[in-house]
Amino acid sequence: MGILYLSLYLIALGTGGLKSSVSGFGTDQFDDQDKKEKTQKAYFFNSRIFLSGTKRYRYKKSLGSPIVHILQVVVAASRKRKMETPYDFGMLYENSPGDSRIHHTDQLRFLDKVAIVAEVDFERNASSPNPWRLCSVKRVEEVKMVARLLPVWATTIIFWTTYAHADDHFLSGTKHPPWKDQLERIAIGLTLSTVGMAAAALAETK
Repeated sequence: MGILYLSLYLIALGTGGLKSSVSGFGTDQFDDQDKKEKTQKAYFFNSRIFLSGTKRYRYKKSLGSPIVHILQVVVAASRKRKMETPYDFGMLYENSPGDSRIHHTDQLRFLDKVAIVAEVDFERNASSPNPWRLCSVKRVEEVKMVARLLPVWATTIIFWTTYAHADDHFLSGTKHPPWKDQLERIAIGLTLSTVGMAAAALAETK
């Protein structure tokens, strides 16, 4: 049992570290503003020569740990929990460029207090605010997005536990054109996952 649990933990650690970064790293190699590269992006995840292009890959500079950013919003929200949210959301703090801003949403409004500007948020002789006291609307909305995804993520735990027993490589080597509609690809993937789970269930029953 010790070997079994150790193996499961190692699989979870390896899969969690790999799958969460490969997709994002892949999309970073293509410019969505370029029509040619946007079309090529669909072929990236079917490429068998991924490692051969290591020297030519584009590496974006890290902006810090997402976990730290989430903790900053949570801590700042706890410090400002007694403050009243302004009626005009335009008064909330925002320092992101216009093209990268995220529109304010009405859900989880208690987190909006993080973007209320207070005198103690700026330290002496500091050009930027203390991120543990004041965060931008964009940062708050990003945390809201994560919070809204948690229930969806929780429902997939049982699914992936079962699906881990199925062999999901039976389509490797096949050639298929890039799907224009991403939802179409998701639907096909989920359908194949359902078939894989059914096959695993039949095998386990036998």
